[in-house]
Amino acid sequence: AFATPTVDDIVLLRKAVDSVQKYPLAIASDLRVKATGAGVTLTINETLKVSGQFPNRFRADVTLLDEDGKTPAARYQVIGDGTSVTTFRPGTKQYATQSAAAFHKDFAMPTIGV
Repeated sequence: AFATPTVDDIVLLRKAVDSVQKYPLAIASDLRVKATGAGVTLTINETLKVSGQFPNRFRADVTLLDEDGKTPAARYQVIGDGTSVTTFRPGTKQYATQSAAAFHKDFAMPTIGV
């Protein structure tokens, strides 16, 4: 069963993220989020492998999973070099690049674990 995070949980998570952003590291995690409201249910299942010197230089390999939480639905890579962030979808051979500032402003970082 999923627990609903509290404000204190989020504050603690932010402190942990802030403390590790100063050093090189590698992270592997599974993210499972289910949100329901106004008759709409959003489910996010993904696995993450992230390495780098955060918050600017990193590589994230992301696998989005089907609703069963096991079957890969899509894969993409997100690579930040300190100036720009590029998202690449190997299956479609498509990519998009944006400035690191825009990436951080859009708060896309938690989606990929950085």
